[in-house]
Amino acid sequence: MMIGRKKATSMMRKLGIISTAPKPKTSIPAKQHKKYPYLFKGKTINRPN
Repeated sequence: MMIGRKKATSMMRKLGIISTAPKPKTSIPAKQHKKYPYLFKGKTINRPN
């Protein structure tokens, strides 16, 4: 049986099923976490390690 996206969404909402795909705004850091500086800022990398 084939159903459309809207029907599937409403059925999932009714059954309480949520997707495991990444949700938006997952990369926003928390306010209390420390921010580490980028140590290579302003330096030129001209050879490999």
